[in-house]
Amino acid sequence: MTLMLILRRSILIALCVAAPPLAAYALYGAGQYYLAISNKYLDPHTQVYAFYFELAIFYFGSLLELRSRWSPVEE
Repeated sequence: MTLMLILRRSILIALCVAAPPLAAYALYGAGQYYLAISNKYLDPHTQVYAFYFELAIFYFGSLLELRSRWSPVEE
């Protein structure tokens, strides 16, 4: 039981650390692609600030998810 709890929490922590940057980068890439195919222009600083804002929001959501799925030890 303890090994499964350790494994579950390790996977949960790994996902909560790795998923937000991947999601923010995916949105950044999708935005870049949209701007390229629509021949529109946006200030690069605005895109970078949006990336940082998305990253912060995704990390906040990830921490809330981690908190809600962290189960107490059952004996």
